[in-house]
Amino acid sequence: MHLSFPNSVTLLITSLVVVALSRTGSRLKHSRPLTAFLARRLAATFITVIVVHACAFALMRAVPGGPFDTDPRMDPIVRANLVARYGLDRPWIESWLSSLGGVFRADFGPSMAWRDNSATEILGAGFPVSAALGALALFFAIVIGVPSGIVAATQRGKWIDPVIRSVSSVGLAVPNFLVATVLISVFGFGLRWLPVAGFGTWRHAILPAFALSLPVAAALARLVRTGLLIELPKDHVRTARAKGLSPLRVLWVHALPGALGPAVAYIGPAAATILTGSLVIESMAAIPGMGTHFVSAAMNRDYPLALGAVVIYTTLVSLFNVFADLAHARLDPRIRL
Repeated sequence: MHLSFPNSVTLLITSLVVVALSRTGSRLKHSRPLTAFLARRLAATFITVIVVHACAFALMRAVPGGPFDTDPRMDPIVRANLVARYGLDRPWIESWLSSLGGVFRADFGPSMAWRDNSATEILGAGFPVSAALGALALFFAIVIGVPSGIVAATQRGKWIDPVIRSVSSVGLAVPNFLVATVLISVFGFGLRWLPVAGFGTWRHAILPAFALSLPVAAALARLVRTGLLIELPKDHVRTARAKGLSPLRVLWVHALPGALGPAVAYIGPAAATILTGSLVIESMAAIPGMGTHFVSAAMNRDYPLALGAVVIYTTLVSLFNVFADLAHARLDPRIRL
């Protein structure tokens, strides 16, 4: 069976997550604190989704105008039928409860802009694309950011340390859509090495994924550097050095696990953001992911599609935060769940 690039990357990332969670679960399956922690966090996620959905629903309905008011040539009878079909003539509380019930059935309702498709179908088609792009961006961020932070910490006082800190500051300050513009101009239009728009092969994903990864890589570099500078002078690290262990073993076994805690905690919400794609970058590169659909929904006042995207973003951010806290507790045994 042939798998496209988005589906292949999504399958790979899903497999890695399942393996990681199964290993964690095998170690902690008899832990009552883990069960209580997961119950609390899942309950908090459930409540968060409801609150965010209610706020988004109220904000969209509070904006003057409606999704069918942009066409002045539309027949009033047709407009009234469309308003009735999508339930816009019902009281807000009734419409919200109906929409919320659809969320728990994974049915966000029919799209108002794409009349022949449901919002669930549109988002379901866009999610693998955004997930593939985000997975590649997360890979770039980790591969660039973590080693940079390690080098900056272990070479403190040498020329490479201020260089890495300066570059990471620039990476945090410059918006990723500006980085994407420069990359597309240089490597797309200038050198013609990579395509500038569309999505379907790994070559289409490199430029937008690299632009997405830079702010996250910069933050990881600074967090890892700071964590190592805190861990390296500690007694257990100095004891490991005194025993004659190699510097590499001291770094990887004794210092790095404790230093990675803040970085892992940051990766949780950052991963949720980049795995669902960037709103601006997806639109710039004409990538048919969730970000592009969300922008389209906002422009067209497509309530079901926008609410569906908000719910998915909220759920992913909450779940990735849970995974990050579990990984942080696994790295640092001093942390209690």
